[in-house]
Amino acid sequence: MKYLCLRDCYTNDHFYRNGDIYDLPDNVKKSEKNFGVIESPKPVKVVEVPDNPLKCPVCGRECKAPLGLASHMRTHKRDGG
Repeated sequence: MKYLCLRDCYTNDHFYRNGDIYDLPDNVKKSEKNFGVIESPKPVKVVEVPDNPLKCPVCGRECKAPLGLASHMRTHKRDGG
């Protein structure tokens, strides 16, 4: 993570300058008075796809959810199938 130094300070015998951006090691104490987080890990969106998708018995189209298959089946009723 990247941190913005909020004021001149010494931490772990190292001088950090106000306004500078640092990629601080884990062993550095990150007081809220001295440092502000400017970059945090972005959450990862997980999308699950079923192992056995639902298949249309008429045309073989695969749907991910029962509602999708039900909606798709209406197209066959309109087609006369």
